[in-house]
Amino acid sequence: MQQHFFDLLDDFSVFLTMQEKAVSTVRKYIRDICRFRQFVQSHGVCNITKQTVLLYKEEMIDIYKPASLNSMLISLNSYFSWLNKPELRVKTLRIQRRSSFNVIFSKDEYASLLKAAQCSHMERMYLIMKLLASTGIRIGEIRFITVEILPKGVTLIQNKGKFREVLIPDLLCTELAQYCEKKHITSGIIFHGKKDDTMLDKAYIWREMKAVAALANFSPEKIHAQAFRHFFAKEYIAKYNDVADLADILGHSSLETTRIYTRTSTDEKRMRINNLYL
Repeated sequence: MQQHFFDLLDDFSVFLTMQEKAVSTVRKYIRDICRFRQFVQSHGVCNITKQTVLLYKEEMIDIYKPASLNSMLISLNSYFSWLNKPELRVKTLRIQRRSSFNVIFSKDEYASLLKAAQCSHMERMYLIMKLLASTGIRIGEIRFITVEILPKGVTLIQNKGKFREVLIPDLLCTELAQYCEKKHITSGIIFHGKKDDTMLDKAYIWREMKAVAALANFSPEKIHAQAFRHFFAKEYIAKYNDVADLADILGHSSLETTRIYTRTSTDEKRMRINNLYL
């Protein structure tokens, strides 16, 4: 193994921090590099070459999903570039884009989730799901929904160094205001945790959401990290067909990222093909 090859991880971590990478991102990069270090050590490699990295890539293909492996390779490539060893960089896997968007729930399924929450007296989860589905915000961005923004129905959200304005529907603002009055929440984060200045734990929100899904006999695969954000985007495209406007709302820097919501599900394709049958 090349001497001192992995001795600069602490310095690399500082570099990533200075690049304003999120703490979780920095940890992931370091974790990915340490995984490669374990591979190098277990194979008794004395001199790290591109062939070493290609062998690592080949072995990891059998262990990780393509998207996960690509993420790991991106971390390594970043480290190699920082070390001024670009010759070690390898290409990520080419992933064929799915032709259908099958894991977005329908309006009827969304309604069943809300009904299950209401029937189970899970008012907070009911409002959180409505908030996510009506604005397209991420779960971690719930902390920007405060009592103070309700009168105007607009909040400024910061994510990954970028700011975007998010509008809250008037009727939802009214519901949120009524909830705050009922729960005696007079200022700050509406859906806060044990401390008023911190939002509910994301893991807790997901557990509650999964519980609601189970009550609604909902398909588990459709409850994932971006589920409500995807639902909002799909509904927005279906109603207004304005990709540029949606990109602004979601905070996408590239329209190509937003265009995935113009794709149809397998069921939608089947319906169109059946209608086209000659």
